[in-house]
Amino acid sequence: MGTAEKHAAADSVVCHDEPCLEDRLDRERYVKALAQLALTCQTPMVFGLYGGWGVGKTSMMLQIRQQIDDDGTPTVWFDPWRHQFDEDPIVALLQTMVVDLGKEKSTGVKEILTTVALALGSSLTKKVLGLNFDDYRKMQAFVAEEMFTLRNAQIRLREAIEELIKKTRTKNKRIVFFIDDLDRCLPANMLKMLEALKLYLNVKDCVYFLGLDHTIVRKGIEKEYAELKIEDQDYLDKIIQLPFAIPPIHGEKATPFIESLLPQEAKSCAANLALFLANNPRKVKRFVNTLALNLVLAANIFGEQKYNIDLIVAFLLIQHRKEALFKQIGANPHLYLELAVAKAKEETQPAQDYFGDDTQLKAFVQRIGVPDDTPLERYVYLADIAGAAARKERTLAIEPEMVIIQPGIFLMGSDEAEDEKPPHQVTIKHRLEVGKYPVTFAEYDAFCVATDRPLPSDQDWGRGRRPVINVSWEDAQAYCAWLSKEKAAVTGRHYRLLSEAEWEYACRAGTVTKHAFGDEITGTHANFGGTVGRTTEVGAYPANPWGLYDMHGNVWEWVEDIWHDSYADAPDDGSAWIGQEGKQSSSKRVVRGGSWNYVPGFCRSAFRGRDDPVVRFIYLGFRLARTLD
Repeated sequence: MGTAEKHAAADSVVCHDEPCLEDRLDRERYVKALAQLALTCQTPMVFGLYGGWGVGKTSMMLQIRQQIDDDGTPTVWFDPWRHQFDEDPIVALLQTMVVDLGKEKSTGVKEILTTVALALGSSLTKKVLGLNFDDYRKMQAFVAEEMFTLRNAQIRLREAIEELIKKTRTKNKRIVFFIDDLDRCLPANMLKMLEALKLYLNVKDCVYFLGLDHTIVRKGIEKEYAELKIEDQDYLDKIIQLPFAIPPIHGEKATPFIESLLPQEAKSCAANLALFLANNPRKVKRFVNTLALNLVLAANIFGEQKYNIDLIVAFLLIQHRKEALFKQIGANPHLYLELAVAKAKEETQPAQDYFGDDTQLKAFVQRIGVPDDTPLERYVYLADIAGAAARKERTLAIEPEMVIIQPGIFLMGSDEAEDEKPPHQVTIKHRLEVGKYPVTFAEYDAFCVATDRPLPSDQDWGRGRRPVINVSWEDAQAYCAWLSKEKAAVTGRHYRLLSEAEWEYACRAGTVTKHAFGDEITGTHANFGGTVGRTTEVGAYPANPWGLYDMHGNVWEWVEDIWHDSYADAPDDGSAWIGQEGKQSSSKRVVRGGSWNYVPGFCRSAFRGRDDPVVRFIYLGFRLARTLD
């Protein structure tokens, strides 16, 4: 890997995604084993080739079919999704069998197909067989009479199918069916095919290979049989006798596959890319195609200047694996420089914060470094126009860590300040979840990137796991609404700010002292008083008895309530106080907990602060809540 001069466009290769008879994934031993079993197993038999979209199910089935064809055993290929809107897939499958095996003109074949179609519904006859009746009404009368004579349509149907199989198969040879992409059918039509296999097509001398995404099919079964409470796996096990999960590509097997796809100038990247692009051949091809396009564009954008293939790969990998981070780099390319030289910045550790547990990507970015005078904007531009922009956007929302708080009763307020009076009993009647930490920069930055908001300043203290600062009450509300929308469809979770009563209840955590850890506070308990001189990462100090961190100090936390000058007439059920009762300044909202630059007394559990809902300061943050019941 390294630096490349300007290259001709012809050097780059873009790969198609069509099924392939050539074994490029080192699956020959599996193909041979399955083909051998298909030729020697008891019949009827159904094999299931399980794998997600893009893992190479169709290619593997084609390779198995070739092995069986070489043995002289007749095979039939059927794509059920092409016939999913037919009234019944059985006739389409059987007609495909007749055509594939060249038996259209064999004696009695069309007559049997007619019987099958009649048994399944006379309206199919005209469509499937192309029969032309001068008088369609006479045909209907014939169908009615014929059906009346069949004392049991299903028994007769199975007999007809068995007879058809006998007429079409070669003597002493079984027929092997390949039914591909069953998971592309709608659930109801997918089940039609499975039911047909179970009821009518499990005939002697027949072997079936089903190519399907196991997860999708199970979901379809679950949906269709929800009322009957049929277990999806049990249902599938009754039909498929031998399941085979197509193995992913990884490690040393992935490297030659990736190298075979790469343009010549990038083939040295194969081993590194194998660390990141394993498992799904289609996704590998897509990434390689994107890289090939980047290299062609780079030759034009950089002109006679040299460009760095390592950097092109790095930006594409970040886009591929850490989309939120890529968008942040797009807004501030200098951030990539910080990540690449993060080893020298142990104090803030930005790389660890942004890369999370993706240590391989972090190590790769730091290993290749950034040469001086690198035009990072050009690399961002390349990845942006030829990468993830073409994909469906994934949610960037980071699910916060939450702690369940049980209902209870506590004494809210104190006699230490007028606005904390009168102390009064509050009953929290509902269970709720409270953020384990204040909202962090990593969480809030994802919101800003997704909604095209400017990132709040971190005062050059570091982002990642530090609590977000310079956010207003209105910003906090917007974040809650966005996160709720992003997660509602997936988890049904709706997030909000705590009420002031909920906040003090959670902060006290069953204690009655000034702080959750006693009446005295020191630098071992919390970040306060300006001794550190900035925020610290969340969780750096001990949690309170209920497992909540940073309830004292670090950042003031916005809550839902409007400011009131005392607790006279305050709600006693834990709800937010947003009405007009009592003395209030309705333009201000309550903040709680103290912060890194405030004196110890402001960090007490009962202490109350206030600010305008639109202001942003270096000590203002917030914490999330969610009502459970």
